[in-house]
Amino acid sequence: MYTKLYEYKPINDDKIINKVIFDIDLDLNMKHTIDFETPVTTNYAINEAEKYLSGKLTKTYLKANPQIAEYWSRSMNKDKNYNWLDIYKIKGDLLQDHYFLEELYIKNGVLTFFCGS
Repeated sequence: MYTKLYEYKPINDDKIINKVIFDIDLDLNMKHTIDFETPVTTNYAINEAEKYLSGKLTKTYLKANPQIAEYWSRSMNKDKNYNWLDIYKIKGDLLQDHYFLEELYIKNGVLTFFCGS
């Protein structure tokens, strides 16, 4: 993920983030939440989201998120010789070309960010 904030300001180093919410599939408008046991910095929360998105796209993940598997199978497997899992290897691949941290909000200890291209 790359930072593309138009009015970028240094991110606060205070430990104020209790959870981070971020996109995991833009076509389905799905988000994922990571809760932290104790408050963390904004940078730490973003790094944890990056770790999550860098994780392998496994059958276990798809079983836990059946709407993702169903959507992508239906959308990309029109050719029976084609398997979308041959192209998409990590969870972040489902964001397609939206690899940039475009918007970031912090409210009541919740960091929410959106990816763009």
